[in-house]
Amino acid sequence: MKKTFFAYLLLLLAGYGQNIMAQNETDVNDKELIFTILEVEPEFPGGYAALYQFIAQNLRYPDSARVHGLEGRVVVEFVVDSTGEIQNPRIVEDIGGGCGDEVLRVVGLMPRWKPGRASRRGKPVAASFTLPVRFGLAD
Repeated sequence: MKKTFFAYLLLLLAGYGQNIMAQNETDVNDKELIFTILEVEPEFPGGYAALYQFIAQNLRYPDSARVHGLEGRVVVEFVVDSTGEIQNPRIVEDIGGGCGDEVLRVVGLMPRWKPGRASRRGKPVAASFTLPVRFGLAD
């Protein structure tokens, strides 16, 4: 039976949508603190539904991963800076076969996000964001 592919993602809000455990972290461009505790989280234009749709429309299952039957989750972390730009994307969990590279490619295509806001400042701030993307094959 010929396998076709589909890619879907799963945002696990409890622990993945936003890193909420740490205090303020490092600098972006040596000017901007990266916040992890926020009053308002960064948001993809149109919200989570639009993010799901964007990834589904742009993500391609890598040939190598498909041929080798690789399935699973790729986790990417990035910073949404105070202007909504994506900065410093990096893969923190990968299944191989080019899936991590594909997720980085798609993250690089993303439009500006609505930046997060910290309660102490009340203005847009850079924020860390973690996004899991699940790859799966269907019969």
